[in-house]
Amino acid sequence: MEAFNRYFLDTIKYRYAKFDGRASRSEFWYFTLFYALISIALALVDIFVLNPMLGTTPERTAQGGLLEIIFALAMLVPSVAIAVRRLHDMACST
Repeated sequence: MEAFNRYFLDTIKYRYAKFDGRASRSEFWYFTLFYALISIALALVDIFVLNPMLGTTPERTAQGGLLEIIFALAMLVPSVAIAVRRLHDMACST
């Protein structure tokens, strides 16, 4: 739980759109791991709970659920920001 708070929540709270500086390898990969796990969990909630309540067809379900899309849009800026900060760190280590 400490890794989740340190690498995911703190990145979103304090470095949401910070493109300067550096991101460590562990910060980048933990952020990516938690992003993927949350995305998978939201996809399952979409498939088994939300889509049947909304009466969504299986063809529409394959395009992505509502929660998944909202989460992806909310995480677009921090995902790009952490990738840029990681690239800054990689460029300085060579």
